[in-house]
Amino acid sequence: MLMNPLFEFDPKIERSLHTLKRQRALLTKSSTAGGKEAQRWTLQDYVTPGTHSQTPGITITPVAANDVELKSALISMV
Repeated sequence: MLMNPLFEFDPKIERSLHTLKRQRALLTKSSTAGGKEAQRWTLQDYVTPGTHSQTPGITITPVAANDVELKSALISMV
């Protein structure tokens, strides 16, 4: 039975990690060109909904009937 590994074994994993960190740092420095800092996002920014995505929870629907009858059993339940 031949098993295919999901990932290749990296004997120098720490060196590979440091290389990836350096590459990421270079990418972020190049994206902040012109002396402007890139906007940093916190975890709260990802969780907090924006005002553009909020929908009202209660919607008022028009009622066409004018003869609404409230039964006494309904009122006693409330």
